[in-house]
Amino acid sequence: MTFTLESNIGVINSLTKQQNVANQFMFANAAKGIELSGGHLYGGYHYSVAIIDQNSSGLNQADNTSQFVPSATGGANGGVGFASNTSAKAFYTRFSYRFNLERDEASRKDVQAAGPTGPRDHTYLNFGGFYLRGNSRQGFVGLQANGTDTTLLTAREPYYRTDGDFSFNYPKLNIYGLYMHDKDNNLLPTLGPYPVRFVSGVPATFSGGFVQSDFLALPWIMLIMRWDSVNSSADRINGFALAGGTPFFAPLRSTRNRYTPGVQFLIHPNIKASFEYQFRPQQSVESVTSATDLQQAQNPFRINTALFGLEFVY
Repeated sequence: MTFTLESNIGVINSLTKQQNVANQFMFANAAKGIELSGGHLYGGYHYSVAIIDQNSSGLNQADNTSQFVPSATGGANGGVGFASNTSAKAFYTRFSYRFNLERDEASRKDVQAAGPTGPRDHTYLNFGGFYLRGNSRQGFVGLQANGTDTTLLTAREPYYRTDGDFSFNYPKLNIYGLYMHDKDNNLLPTLGPYPVRFVSGVPATFSGGFVQSDFLALPWIMLIMRWDSVNSSADRINGFALAGGTPFFAPLRSTRNRYTPGVQFLIHPNIKASFEYQFRPQQSVESVTSATDLQQAQNPFRINTALFGLEFVY
């Protein structure tokens, strides 16, 4: 989803061209750590508590490796695991509660198997949420207390991610979604040839989420409808300031909505075909400054996409 790939970047000050939030942490990336979890499978509570290494500098997957930790996803890099760019650890916790709505109390703990009408799962309503807190790390060449000798200054900016989510399942219908809010502290290096310390700036935030429904129209046809959204004023403001004269598109609005209808066909027990059409948010390449000193997008456009897929399991 869009929000899982969102990095937190601060708004560039129009006077000093300065901001200091560039946290590239994304939930879509893998990380190493330790997790404790427990609870009930078919109803009741479930919890998770984890401490993980951080990667907030935007390492790509090819470089996100460690020679000491093996992992299945590191096969292209010698079968090794995930790197970390800071010695600080991030703390993650999640709690959820599921209400099992099966009418027959005896079947609430039974395994629901597939039948002639397709797969079968319990009827339930699930609510949950998580909280993650960490510290992104950025290094700068600065001055020591004597004001003459240079040294490495490190900004450790606290950040958090929190969400609330739900899932409702009925025999042929599943509706689920979440809302997530994110905040990074903004520690700015003092102005000058070399900084000597950091001062607090305006925090960088973004929020977003999605809602999706899956409907089993026939045992071999699944209809899908998804809405996802990200709200980040920093993306829009920075896009106006930096995207002009480049091949990169800037978002037209702070809130970017995407609507995606789709359908999946089970051609064979091990072959699935799928189609999605995405109504994507408007974008712009050029902007102009109005008489009131406001930036306005020129000739906004929308790039919708059609996706075809064929999956085969051997």
